[in-house]
Amino acid sequence: MLHAFDGKDGVQPEGGLVLDAKGNLYGSAVYGGVQSCDYPGWGQPRGQGCGTIYKLDTTGKFTVLHTFTGPSDGSYPLGVVADSAGNLYGIAESGGDITGSYIYGLGTVFKLDASGQFSVLFTFTPSTTLNNVYASHLVRDSKGILYGLQQYNNCAKGGGCLFSIDEKGNYTDLYDFQGYGEGDDGNDPVGVIPGANGDVYGSMNIGGFKPPPPNFCAAYGCGTVFHLSPQ
Repeated sequence: MLHAFDGKDGVQPEGGLVLDAKGNLYGSAVYGGVQSCDYPGWGQPRGQGCGTIYKLDTTGKFTVLHTFTGPSDGSYPLGVVADSAGNLYGIAESGGDITGSYIYGLGTVFKLDASGQFSVLFTFTPSTTLNNVYASHLVRDSKGILYGLQQYNNCAKGGGCLFSIDEKGNYTDLYDFQGYGEGDDGNDPVGVIPGANGDVYGSMNIGGFKPPPPNFCAAYGCGTVFHLSPQ
C-alpha cells in the first residue's frame, strides 16, 4: 500500500491516476479536505469535505496540492488529466456559481499548473448546463483543447452533450445527443478521445439498436460508438 487516506487529505479517490515522466502520481479525491466546506443555503456543513488534488512522489511522499472550498473553486473533483508541461486539468461536479435555486452550483473546470497555482478555467451556469452530471475524465488534444461530456438531461435535446473548452476558458457545445426514444445516435455519453485532426470519438452507454424483448437493452438500446468530424 502506498497511501491510506485519512479524511483530511481526501476521501474516495476518483477518476484514476496520472503518471508523469518522473514516476510521480497525481489524482483527485471527490470528498475530504476541509470538512467545514459549506454553501449558502445548506444550513449546517455536511462535514464530508469538498475534495482534494494530491501528489504521490517516487519516494512515497504524499502531498495535497489543492483543497477545494466550494463556491469559489468548485467541489467534488472527478479526476485529473495532465499535459506535457505538468499542468493538471479536471472537472469539479458542484460549486462555482451559486445562483438562484442552484444553491450547490453546477460545477467548474479547473487547472492546477506545475508550480501549484490553481485557477478556474470555466464555471458552469444554467445557460450551459442544467444537471451537473459529467463523465469523470476530461481529455486534452495536441492543441490544448479540453473535451468533456455532460451525460444526460441537459443541452438542447436531453441526451447529454459533448463540449470543449480552450486554453482561454471559452466553452463550445459541440454536439447534443438525442434523448430517450429519440433518434439512434445514442444517449448517456461515457467516454471520449480526440483524434489527430480535430476529430472526436466516444462511446454511449445506451441508445442505438433496440433488440426485441426480452433482451436486456430492448427499452433503451445497447449503446453506440460515435465519431464527430470538425466542421
